[in-house]
Amino acid sequence: DDVAKNFINSFSEKKNIIGVHPFRSNFAYSVYDYFNLPAKNIPVDIVKEIINDQNNYLIFGSKKDLSDYGLQESDNIKFVDFDNIIYSLSTVKYCDALIGLDSCFKSMSSMQRIKTICIIGEFKDDTRDQHFINQYEKDGVMKVYRLKNLENEKQKLVSFLKNNLF
Repeated sequence: DDVAKNFINSFSEKKNIIGVHPFRSNFAYSVYDYFNLPAKNIPVDIVKEIINDQNNYLIFGSKKDLSDYGLQESDNIKFVDFDNIIYSLSTVKYCDALIGLDSCFKSMSSMQRIKTICIIGEFKDDTRDQHFINQYEKDGVMKVYRLKNLENEKQKLVSFLKNNLF
């Protein structure tokens, strides 16, 4: 916990913290590949559209994912890329909100009753929905955007994210 706390204290100003996990896990990639589904990340241009100076941002991912993503760290943007995922997951509790795909990060935030916005594919997945989505959505902790076609829905997705953060 000290590692996560020290990391949070590295922001130059105290502001609301929005976590963003724009990547799928290796497990999700394998499942999507097995079922021949498109495994999408949240494109960097969408993340850049929601970033503003009024908040601090934690961008979660591996060192490789983040180095190839096209976003730079700044006074209010920090990369959470600890070698040990436990440290990264323990950082989630400092978020006031989290935007993510169907991953352990959105599960961690919603279990801690942190406002969570989850982007999932618009397809039937009973295990995902029954165990990791529906109850949090019903409880009002999680807002879910069911994505059909990213290229056709970018502006709609950006509006959904902005309207549901605070």
